[in-house]
Amino acid sequence: MWLMVLYFLFMLLVLGFVIFLGVINPSGDQTVRWLTVNIFLVIGLIIAIILCLVGWFIKFQRLYLYAVLNFIGFTLAGRIASVGVVLTVLGVLFLIAAIIVMRNFMKRHPKVILPGEGMAEGV
Repeated sequence: MWLMVLYFLFMLLVLGFVIFLGVINPSGDQTVRWLTVNIFLVIGLIIAIILCLVGWFIKFQRLYLYAVLNFIGFTLAGRIASVGVVLTVLGVLFLIAAIIVMRNFMKRHPKVILPGEGMAEGV
């Protein structure tokens, strides 16, 4: 339940930040101009902080790796390639990590066949 609350607070924070930057004229203040130019860096930092906090609260170390990957991905978005390419590569890295976790789980917990399971009915 509290993860959903944290998620919606994060979404409100990012939405409020984007609206704040849109309302303020970026040509006057250097800080606002820097935030406008580096919006993906700021969003990546917010996501990384939230992932680290959730990982710390629920004692889930893999979220630290996801936080670092998110921060690096959002930092590089728009700098070395287009945003879509960087975020796609980031998604593929998350998918690879998920496949490795699933493979390790299946190795540690193989399927248990109970007596009578898998046999044809009526035989």
